[in-house]
Amino acid sequence: MDLDLKLHVLRQRHGARVATLATATFVANSVAELYVMQRYLQPERLAATGLGSFDAWAATFGRSVTALELAPEGGSYRMKARFARFVNVPELLTMFGAVADVRTAEELALPRPALVPRRWWWSAPRPWPATWPPSPSAPSGPALAPSRQGGRQPAGHHERRLRRRPRCAPGVAQPPASLARTSPAR
Repeated sequence: MDLDLKLHVLRQRHGARVATLATATFVANSVAELYVMQRYLQPERLAATGLGSFDAWAATFGRSVTALELAPEGGSYRMKARFARFVNVPELLTMFGAVADVRTAEELALPRPALVPRRWWWSAPRPWPATWPPSPSAPSGPALAPSRQGGRQPAGHHERRLRRRPRCAPGVAQPPASLARTSPAR
């Protein structure tokens, strides 16, 4: 909502083209993200076509399916409507293509790390990113953790946590130090 308001104010002051947004995955979790991107970049076009609200947009470009599912508490079932698929995809792509410049990794010829086969005891061999040596300009380990070079630590927090032994009932053997609780002293 905050970005939408800021873009609205910028459009009132400077005209329609006020923002350039860049992302690698603009539709990652839900179809509502595509509507949000359109609302940020082309609200006038959405309003002119009667798709200014999400409900109108979803009714035009998506279909939902109602199915029976287990309720969150696990004791009953309920009917739940979920977005199932896109419809009118050519029209959606034409509208979104007016403001979006979509490029794939193949079009950009992006480098990808080599994959080496690795076998885990619970699964079949699968690809795994190969390790590459760090670049000469990359910071070394101590530069990434300044607190280990004499920086300020919380006052006795770690020492107090390591010294504390769990309380046991009389006659019960104390657990080894490796199993001691790690919560801070009270």
